[in-house]
Amino acid sequence: MKSNYEPLGKHIRLVDYRNSEEVTSTVLGISIDKEFMPSVANVIGTDLSRYKLISKGLFACNPMHVGRDWCGIKKVDSLFSRIS
Repeated sequence: MKSNYEPLGKHIRLVDYRNSEEVTSTVLGISIDKEFMPSVANVIGTDLSRYKLISKGLFACNPMHVGRDWCGIKKVDSLFSRIS
């Protein structure tokens, strides 16, 4: 049976914006429901300049869940989250 799906790579590209200028200190994570949520991690003393930024029109995905779960998309204005 032929699949109607196409490889995701045909439609997206990797974007790697970092918080190198430390423009924000708000840290978000991705919930089990695949939505952005405030991080529960203690980031006091953490170098936030290495964290990735995500902005309106982009989405984030946890690579550990690719192939196991689906990646949700949620509209956001401006936020960032650690993606190692």
